[in-house]
Amino acid sequence: PTGKTPDSSSDKEVEYVPPPKKDMKTQIEEAMNKLNNDANLTKNEIRKTFMEFKQKITEREMRLLHDVDTTVDKKTRLLQTQLEYVKDNGAATELAVDPSMKLLIEKPEILRTLITAGWVQGASSDNKEEQEMQDRERRRRQLTIQQYITVEKLKKVTIHERECKTKREDSMVLSGEIEVEITNINVRTAKCEAELAKAKPLLEEAKKLVSTISKKQLDEIRVLKKPPAVVELVMSAVAVILGNKIKSWRDIQKVLSNSKFVPSIMNFDTMTLKKKTRE
Repeated sequence: PTGKTPDSSSDKEVEYVPPPKKDMKTQIEEAMNKLNNDANLTKNEIRKTFMEFKQKITEREMRLLHDVDTTVDKKTRLLQTQLEYVKDNGAATELAVDPSMKLLIEKPEILRTLITAGWVQGASSDNKEEQEMQDRERRRRQLTIQQYITVEKLKKVTIHERECKTKREDSMVLSGEIEVEITNINVRTAKCEAELAKAKPLLEEAKKLVSTISKKQLDEIRVLKKPPAVVELVMSAVAVILGNKIKSWRDIQKVLSNSKFVPSIMNFDTMTLKKKTRE
């Protein structure tokens, strides 16, 4: 027992009480505070981001200028060496180095990227041309992303179709192999049935002869103390096939004394013969 009564306050459901709705003045003041805070945070993020861009652009500029200076130095020394050689020997077919040099850069694409780099969600621009350019760039990027997704999906579909085609071809090959195997089985079955048809009369004749074996004839064999080798071999094989364990002639005599010996031969099912016994 917990000692609580049905009217205990701990058993009562707590009703949700929504907070009181703020008046419009409070909502406006909070919106202005949020606007100023978000604006300050956004400005700091803009300054930080573009400072990183400027740093990377400056580093790239210095790297390219350095490459130009070092290349000029190397090629100048090579040309100077070639000039001295020509003065002394007077023989030269071509310049030692290519003196041409030119900046290669995707200027329009980079400028477009820089001009339209970033936009502030929730803000508007006074420059309509810039705003339109940013909108076009944003749509272009979205379209590029959609194109990429579409291409990836198309790749998956193509791979799936290729796999299905391969599986279909494998299935056709397997079906052909199965048909060949079925044909071979039918040929072997027909051959076995033909052989069985030839053997069936012999089997029926053998059964008929076995059915005529009398107890007296079996007793004549059973009472032999030392039967001929061929008799012992045949009777031993028959007894083993019927499922008896044979170690000596005495074991065979026990099998022959069983009144069910002949019926067991007549009713023997060859399908029950184990491989080990057959061998």
